[in-house]
Amino acid sequence: MLKQYGKAKGILLIAPIRVMELVWPLEIQKWPNFRHIKINIMHGPKKKLDYDADINIINPAGLPWLKTQLHNVRVKKWPFDMMVVDESTMFKNYDSARFMLLQNYFTKKMSRRYILTGTPIPNGYMQLFSQFKIVDEGRSLGKNITDFRYHYFKPVGPPQYRQFKLRDGADKKINKKIARYVCRMSAEEYLKLPPISINTIKVDMPKKAMKQYEKLRDEQFLQVGIKEIYPPTAASLGQKLHQIANGNLYENWDVLEKGKVPSAAKRPYIKFHNAKIDALKELQTELQGKPLFVAYWYHHDLITLQAAFPKAIIINSKTTSKQAAKIERDWNAGRIPMLIAQPASVAHGLNFQKAGGDVAWYSLVYDFELYDQFIKRLWRQGAIDKVMVHFLMTRGTIDEAIFEKLMGKKVVQDDFYEVMRVYQRQLKKDMDYEQSNRAA
Repeated sequence: MLKQYGKAKGILLIAPIRVMELVWPLEIQKWPNFRHIKINIMHGPKKKLDYDADINIINPAGLPWLKTQLHNVRVKKWPFDMMVVDESTMFKNYDSARFMLLQNYFTKKMSRRYILTGTPIPNGYMQLFSQFKIVDEGRSLGKNITDFRYHYFKPVGPPQYRQFKLRDGADKKINKKIARYVCRMSAEEYLKLPPISINTIKVDMPKKAMKQYEKLRDEQFLQVGIKEIYPPTAASLGQKLHQIANGNLYENWDVLEKGKVPSAAKRPYIKFHNAKIDALKELQTELQGKPLFVAYWYHHDLITLQAAFPKAIIINSKTTSKQAAKIERDWNAGRIPMLIAQPASVAHGLNFQKAGGDVAWYSLVYDFELYDQFIKRLWRQGAIDKVMVHFLMTRGTIDEAIFEKLMGKKVVQDDFYEVMRVYQRQLKKDMDYEQSNRAA
């Protein structure tokens, strides 16, 4: 409609690779009234900018290339004057190079800007700043991050860690400022979705492994045979405890002595236990052949899972879009009994809703966006069965803390959605009142 009335020339669409290749082109073909739209995907060695396309699609990594292509082109001759960022949390880090490039070169040249996301504040309100600056150039939340932090946050902990906590009542002030820019289409309200529930499966480590875990936790040092484990920071300690809770632990790697840290696939690790593997086997037996979608985080988790379930299909960062599309078809046809995936690799762009509804978290994650988008590969429109999210949690370990943190973030985001709904209803009432006054 914008093109028809001369209000827009074309769209620059920025999206993750799988969304770019598997979602937008296929969705346009599904709808008869959009099939005339011409799409150009700017990805791969033969990518090019198409001045005649209605939508030019690119992933964030391609933006420097696109800047080079447009360097000597006057803005009036750009093939697009409208920008859509699909999965805008790709730009949630205000000091990232990709956000700086987008903001300093592309944003100001677009007369219309839209961002799309299902998880606007996956890890707190701080992540709204850069996303909304794409939309309104700082009108609602301020021109720079320093002012935003000053007005809505207070520093906590040692200054060198630069940690901030939302001030009391600041969430309400932020919500009020951005409500007019937000359109929330809740899947629960507009689509028929199956029920979803959570099942926590508590796992007990063997006594020896538990003692080793507790020693590392309490003393920040552990010796296993001739191997010494000594996490240098609290964050590193947390990662190592998380790994042991899963069953394995990467060895310490002395860069000065051994050189560059090898890739995760080649890095040696220590085996502690198989408690989660045993629990996952029991879960698979209980499901009696129903497909199971399993999330892992560390590469040694994957190695352990592959050894225990050799017939399982794997999808991760090495999986091409073509391979992912085939896996999607096979899963939805019921040909894959177990699909093992890295959440960061399947968080967007894949639909697995037609074969089963069981998700198992072999390794828990802190990031609510990864969690939410992962389960929504199954819990989405067209799902044929209720969705059950199974958490394999090692009792008395950091797993339990990660789970509580994750559920806390869910509450914050659900509250955000509810507040947006209330503000939008009030805005609509105000607009209807103004229109009735004008009419009168």
